[in-house]
Amino acid sequence: MPVSIHGKSYKTVAERVNEFWEQYSPTEWSIITEKLSDEGNVVTFKATIAHLARTVSTGHSDEVRGSTMINKTSALENAETSAVGRALAFMGLGGTEIASADEVAAAIEQQNKPSPKPAIKKTAISLLKSAKTMPALEAAWKRLSAAQHKEIGKDKLTELQDKLRGESDE
Repeated sequence: MPVSIHGKSYKTVAERVNEFWEQYSPTEWSIITEKLSDEGNVVTFKATIAHLARTVSTGHSDEVRGSTMINKTSALENAETSAVGRALAFMGLGGTEIASADEVAAAIEQQNKPSPKPAIKKTAISLLKSAKTMPALEAAWKRLSAAQHKEIGKDKLTELQDKLRGESDE
């Protein structure tokens, strides 16, 4: 049953998967997942929905280890599940929105957390510094809260981007 959040209809990933298998034959259709990277604290997945080996839709997801309670133990699984949910939504199995009910609930929980304390700022900066590539840095930055962005500042992000660019030029 879709979940209404702020007037929009969201389905859980489990609902999307169940709906998919109810509508599409497993002899012709498939859900394929691929871990694209597992670098530093960021894991990235891609999910592909295919019909007779032809790609119909894809979805991607990044998760940062330790960024939420679930990601303290299951970031890899969470990234895979979110990628599947997004791929199914792009195929039309998402309610009225692409994000799943699970993702929106997690985002709301993250937004409602109190402002980061100095130790959290250090952890967030460590997370950003652990990125070895520009996409990993951007994914890590996106996972931080607005309060963390404000506390760390765009200057720190720019400094880390410049450092990565400098290393790739060498």
